Amino acid sequence: GYGRFWGPNVDLDGNDTLGEGKIPGTEYLAYSDDGSGRKNVTLLVQVPASFDPAQPCIVTATSSGSRGVYGAISAAGEWGLKRGCAVAYNDKGGGNGAHELGSDTVTLIDGTLANAVLAGNASLFTANVSSA
Repeated sequence: GYGRFWGPNVDLDGNDTLGEGKIPGTEYLAYSDDGSGRKNVTLLVQVPASFDPAQPCIVTATSSGSRGVYGAISAAGEWGLKRGCAVAYNDKGGGNGAHELGSDTVTLIDGTLANAVLAGNASLFTANVSSA
């Protein structure tokens, strides 16, 4: 099994890399929404340094259940990245944004916090509540 035949520290030939399992490349993170800022879907693409534009390959990986955008890395991401494929993920709108109502603080796409009013449509999630 895991760590012997597959896993982040195992190369395509089944050899232990003796490393941390990191795959060099570039990651792009974005939102898609209906314009209201209340129906955000997080989109992510990881492009390994070994990606060959002359022989492009892309793997799609939608997270399962209530997992966030990174939820499908172990299922499809590792496989694609190790083979030089770009991997496109989405969280189908089930991301991990939070709205702390007491301080009116929300999470932004980069994981930082901001006032909900100031964040506007940049918020991962803003509760639909009124002050009344």
